[in-house]
Amino acid sequence: MIDCCLAMRISVIFSLCILTRLAAGQTVETEYHPDEALNLHNLYRSRQGAANMKMMVWDQELAEEAAAYASNCVFGHDSNRGNVGENLYATSGSLVNATEKGIEAWYKEYKNYDTALFQCSGGVCGHFTQIIWATSERLGCAAVYCPSGIPNFSNKGTIVICRYGPPGNWRGQDPFIRGSECSQCAAGWENCVDGLCATDDMVKESSTTEVPTTIPTSTDPDTTSTPSTSSPTTTLSTAHSSGSTTTTQEPTTVTGDPSEPNPNSCGCSAEYREELRNYRELVKEWKQKYEEWKQKSACNN
Repeated sequence: MIDCCLAMRISVIFSLCILTRLAAGQTVETEYHPDEALNLHNLYRSRQGAANMKMMVWDQELAEEAAAYASNCVFGHDSNRGNVGENLYATSGSLVNATEKGIEAWYKEYKNYDTALFQCSGGVCGHFTQIIWATSERLGCAAVYCPSGIPNFSNKGTIVICRYGPPGNWRGQDPFIRGSECSQCAAGWENCVDGLCATDDMVKESSTTEVPTTIPTSTDPDTTSTPSTSSPTTTLSTAHSSGSTTTTQEPTTVTGDPSEPNPNSCGCSAEYREELRNYRELVKEWKQKYEEWKQKSACNN
């Protein structure tokens, strides 16, 4: 089991690491944000009033598979992904906050879902139901920037893919069981952490890595956000759903940074906290230099 402080350092390094790949004749950039993706998914899952909702864990293999497919810079589902669910998001913007924006956009489909009947009430809702599918327990997400363009979408932009194991959105099945939180957890998942079913290992890790997430009383993510004027984006439905395309405005950003761990919550030493601060400053510096390079580089014209 990775200790709290090391896990935070790894998280920062993942955010810092920008991988380059050659795909469809262009060099792409890839970022992973495991803490951000996991925290948002588990936050939204904990809001459903479910009796059997599992806490998700990060799966780097799923994330790398998602990155490999997204690096093709083709906006469409991977028909050869195997037995995993898949959510897609694309924006004409950069990698900055792309993962968070994608997850928020998928979750906002709750407005199109009737939780009383467990069915879509109009519009797309497959991304939302995959996020809250109780038996999906592993998550891997990647964001890929395509400077030479995404065919039939934009002349440059970012693709975000999250993959889920096991997959959700099975026809004839409800996403979760309504009832008291953790009252019908699966065998081996009888622990309850922030209203989510968890294994013994998850409880041990949770007790040493972070304080419980505070859940707002409202289920509407717009209540603490600021309207955005960014360019339009496109999203596609998930696995086991009918493939459909819808155009929507760039999602607003939830107040606060769920990817930002609290080094004081797990007893990290002063040395670790100082090292973490240095990593974060380095991330900011590199991102700033990268944005400056993009503006100056003739390769992006």
